[in-house]
Amino acid sequence: MVILSTIGCFSLRLWLIEYLTHLHIAGAHAKGAAVGGVLTSIIIMAFKSIYSTMALYLNDWENYRTRTEWEDNLITKMFLFMGFNSYFSLLYIAFIKNNVCPFGQCDPCPDSNCMKPLAIQLMTVFATQLVVGQITEVVFPKIKKDMQEYMEKSKLQKEGKSINLPQEEKQNNLSSYEGVLDDYSAMVVQFGYVTLFASAFPAGAMLALINNLVSIRTDGIKLLELTRRPDRQQAEDIGRWADMLEVLSYISVFTNVLLIGFTSDGVAYYIQSDSLYSRLWVVIILEHGLVAIKLFLGFVIEDTPEGVLIESRKAERFKDAAIEKILDRKEGIPEFYLSPDELPDPIGKVEYNYGDGDGDIDGDGY
Repeated sequence: MVILSTIGCFSLRLWLIEYLTHLHIAGAHAKGAAVGGVLTSIIIMAFKSIYSTMALYLNDWENYRTRTEWEDNLITKMFLFMGFNSYFSLLYIAFIKNNVCPFGQCDPCPDSNCMKPLAIQLMTVFATQLVVGQITEVVFPKIKKDMQEYMEKSKLQKEGKSINLPQEEKQNNLSSYEGVLDDYSAMVVQFGYVTLFASAFPAGAMLALINNLVSIRTDGIKLLELTRRPDRQQAEDIGRWADMLEVLSYISVFTNVLLIGFTSDGVAYYIQSDSLYSRLWVVIILEHGLVAIKLFLGFVIEDTPEGVLIESRKAERFKDAAIEKILDRKEGIPEFYLSPDELPDPIGKVEYNYGDGDGDIDGDGY
């Protein structure tokens, strides 16, 4: 479906470019590319809803033993579905458009350079999804909430009851919070837009930053005003999403060096050669170099800062000490002493105050 819809969008885009060119309208190719990008964005968002439902159904049908297994496999399915759905049209422009004529319809890039059409497509798809995403996340739920409140108050007025609902009943009428799955999937897809095609549209990082700053407020509005209080859930980490981000970071190395080496004329300009063999060797060297740099930085920079590790070990030490103190408690002052020498070296020495000997440990009378 994604392939057919993408080909359909590009066919409509080609027809629009030819029509605008026939009318002698300036910038026909750019206008047609922008319209095609908007249509592609709409199709991507429509298929996203279909794929989410399909992934959820398949995951429930597989009947996993634990909640963690269920979530990890659901994340994998959604990543595969949404990755193909979100990036196929961009990959088509970057690497296929100049070389393939689907159904006999050839639409090569101007001057055989697809970097500008790719940037236009990425900009329109990215920007449209950001704007529509914020609207569907906040504006529509706000309208729905106001309509529900209006209908509820109208019903109470007809029954002669007070229209001043208690806060508990107001919150009960709100929609349930659907969890963080959609928010994480949006962030991961956004990360792919920024990194996979960074050489074609460097401004994507700025768009992502602006969107994330706005999302801080819109997510707060959604949680505080538009949905019920979420149920408390514990999580060790972000789960399979971390692996998906790692996969995207490696794929982005390959896509960007291929864009520089074959989609654009950058490598040919610098090496003063248009030989496919020469370009291939430059791409391989760049790819190996960037992967080596990524692995080196991943080895040197720890995932958890040293200060956080120190405080975490300190908290674990105090927790174990508190448990031991409870187990070994006697009359009066607990017979417990934690030697500073036993603490990890980076923490340093800790002084303890056992009060004034009356059984009051901290001296506050309790």
